[in-house]
Amino acid sequence: MKTLKLEVGKTYRSREGEEVKIVRKDNNKDIYSCQGDNGYWYTESGNWWWDKEHPDDLIEELPGTRHTFS
Repeated sequence: MKTLKLEVGKTYRSREGEEVKIVRKDNNKDIYSCQGDNGYWYTESGNWWWDKEHPDDLIEELPGTRHTFS
């Protein structure tokens, strides 16, 4: 399985099938630095709970979700 690196503006699918868009990254946070539009905070690799698999973990990037603003 490919390791994710969450990026602001991209949308990912959780283990439960929920689509979550990353809306914010806070570099001042130690472990959970990426916030989804669902209000949850994730590790940069998509984990909701850092030491075991969890249904809210983000497991894959959805295609075509990169948005560029000028």
